[in-house]
Amino acid sequence: MQAAMKIQDDPIAHVAEDGRVHLLRDHLNGTSDLAARFAAEFGCGGWGRLVGLWHDLGKYSDDFQRYIQTYPGNGNGV
Repeated sequence: MQAAMKIQDDPIAHVAEDGRVHLLRDHLNGTSDLAARFAAEFGCGGWGRLVGLWHDLGKYSDDFQRYIQTYPGNGNGV
């Protein structure tokens, strides 16, 4: 049986070309804040916040995390 490779403990949203990692929690919180501000313009700030938090929820999946952590162009050199 082969051991699972663990590169990053915190889930990743994306990796910049220069290898900088954007953690998923930071990405979702930042998007949530921005969406809440935009949606507040028409009285739906709470909905905007929720949509911002949920928009990339699938990136928490094991399959996506395995992909993002081992993709050759992500700066991890794997």
